[in-house]
Amino acid sequence: MVKGTEKTADDFEKKIDELKAIVERLEGDASLEESIALFESGLELTKACIDDLNRTQARIAELKGKLDIITAQTGFGDGDE
Repeated sequence: MVKGTEKTADDFEKKIDELKAIVERLEGDASLEESIALFESGLELTKACIDDLNRTQARIAELKGKLDIITAQTGFGDGDE
């Protein structure tokens, strides 16, 4: 795995773990004020995860486009095996 990609994946997994911890806390005995603060944190983490996924999706589309160009230029994948 590429270094930057590994860090991004680790960051995403960390955010997911934080969201799981928030859900567990909300399902527990959190006070109303704490629940509101946790919910707000959860919303921020959710937005950050969605942003990460959107960036990843865009990166995959970019890489697929490059692969399509290479395939077209080389004729690889034309079914002439």
